[in-house]
Amino acid sequence: MAPGADGGGGAREAAQRMRDRAKRMRDHSPALKVFGQAIDKLTSDGFRGQKELDGERFAPLAPSTIEARIRAKGGSKRTGRGTLTKGASKKRAAMSAPGGMQILQITGLQKNSARTTVTAKNTATWSAIGRLLPHMTGSASPEGRPPKRNPTVFDVGRDGKAKLKPRVAKMLREYLTNYIETGKVAS
Repeated sequence: MAPGADGGGGAREAAQRMRDRAKRMRDHSPALKVFGQAIDKLTSDGFRGQKELDGERFAPLAPSTIEARIRAKGGSKRTGRGTLTKGASKKRAAMSAPGGMQILQITGLQKNSARTTVTAKNTATWSAIGRLLPHMTGSASPEGRPPKRNPTVFDVGRDGKAKLKPRVAKMLREYLTNYIETGKVAS
């Protein structure tokens, strides 16, 4: 029997597909939840890899920052004769070695604060601790402190507003389009 030859079954199926699609157009939350997980992972990968979304490595830490961190961790303890203790020497060597200090990760607070939450049917909110913003934009000061080190999926304009980087905006459009059209959520 040909489609629709059963007295309108094909029309009923088409109508149901249209109702399902209309429902998905009113509620994007399943796609936004998966998208949020994807951008949280991209941000976490940026922190872990110490690079921006485009692969550009973070600017290295300033020598003064390295020295301050070494001092804070006990890497400057001295003997009575003024030489470094064995423990301080080991700590200093370990922290000064490549990969010995993670940029933007002294406490993990910035990395652990970045997250996406679906707050309504068609709304997702990304949040992070406020002190991450100067690192996302870099400083306008002559010294360039802090330099731009943006591990997130956002660019921040001169107006202070964050917007998805083009690659991630395209990814969001694809997630939503796929969900609305097929009902399937990309992962």
